[in-house]
Amino acid sequence: MLSDDYHHDANEMAEAMCARGDQAVHDKAARDLKTILHANTPLVEHIGGVELFNALLQNESFSFSAVPLEEGFDFVSLIDSTVSVFVRNAMSKKDFFQSLRYSRLYDLTEGPRRAQITSHSTHRFGNNVSTLSEAGLCCMVRYYRQDYQLLPKFRDVGCHGPLEKECKEALQQM
Repeated sequence: MLSDDYHHDANEMAEAMCARGDQAVHDKAARDLKTILHANTPLVEHIGGVELFNALLQNESFSFSAVPLEEGFDFVSLIDSTVSVFVRNAMSKKDFFQSLRYSRLYDLTEGPRRAQITSHSTHRFGNNVSTLSEAGLCCMVRYYRQDYQLLPKFRDVGCHGPLEKECKEALQQM
C-alpha cells in the first residue's frame, strides 16, 4: 500500500492521517492503514474497548499479559518470560486444552486475513526504512491516542514472570 500511494514512505502515510482541511486524504490514509496487518487494529479494539477491559480486570479469573516490542529490549526473552507464567498457570488447570481451543491463541481466521495482503513496505522487500517526521509522529500518536493511554494499565497489570521489571520498563518507554 505504501509503495503506490505513499512512495514507499510510511511518513507520507502518517502525515496524511492528519490531512487538515482535506477529509478525503485523511479517509484514504485511514482506509490504507487498515490494510497493513501489523497496524490495522488499534490495541483498544483488540481488548474490546476500555470499559470492557476494565470490567474484565475486576474478574479474578481473567488474566492478561503484555509483551512489548520496544527498541532496546529483548522481545524474544520477554515472550519467553510471559509464556513461562502462562504455561505454569495453565498446566495447573484441568480444562487447559478446552480453554485453549476457544481462546484467541487458537484463532483459525488468521490465514485468510494474511492472504489479503498484497505488498510490503519493509526493507526486507527492498524498500527504504522510513523515519517519521515530528508531524508524522504526532499524527500517529493522535490516531492511536487511546492505545497510548492504555499503556500504563498494561504496565501495571500485564507484566509477569522473570522479566516483569523489563516488561514494565519497555511499556513505560513507549
